[in-house]
Amino acid sequence: CDSRKVKPQLTDKTFDLAFIDGGHGAELVRNDTQLCLDLKIPYLVYDDWHPKEKDQNAVRSTADEAFKELDQNI
Repeated sequence: CDSRKVKPQLTDKTFDLAFIDGGHGAELVRNDTQLCLDLKIPYLVYDDWHPKEKDQNAVRSTADEAFKELDQNI
């Protein structure tokens, strides 16, 4: 499921937590993360979050990047 396509169905709802288990490419992780931020979901849990030295996909690095950008804009 593409997070960009379901956003209109979720905008009027409230969530306490999101478990992100989608694609592992940078664009997909960024889209899923942005959807959660837009929906003001306070807790995000990522599947396949590997230690930096064993990073085998874009999940951790892309999410880290998104949160650094968020910190800079606060």
